[in-house]
Amino acid sequence: MEHYRLDTVTFDETTNSFVIIEYKNDTKYSVIDQGYAYLNTLLNHKADFVLLYNEVHGTHRRVDEFNFEQTKINFITKGYTNYQLDAVNNPELPIDLYQIKQFENGQIQLDYTEKNKASKGG
Repeated sequence: MEHYRLDTVTFDETTNSFVIIEYKNDTKYSVIDQGYAYLNTLLNHKADFVLLYNEVHGTHRRVDEFNFEQTKINFITKGYTNYQLDAVNNPELPIDLYQIKQFENGQIQLDYTEKNKASKGG
């Protein structure tokens, strides 16, 4: 079994599910398959993530008290290839893409990449 280092795992109280956040410095060609590997890691080790959640939050929740069907991956990077944009264009996929811009004054801007119901093609 591979051991991956997930950049950030957070929890969405609204959906009662975990969110994996992966940061990239450049446009990478393997971002989508990496996301699915991370998603599989989380789903194959649910108890470990629940244990960590309980330790951080001082609770005693059970695995069945979490909504793992809503687990998603958010990628944050400077840009994406057309293939990546088309690959995650399905609203049913648990992947969201964000583009980050940093300005000279140190401020950053984070833009969500909207998913369309029809692929752009390319």
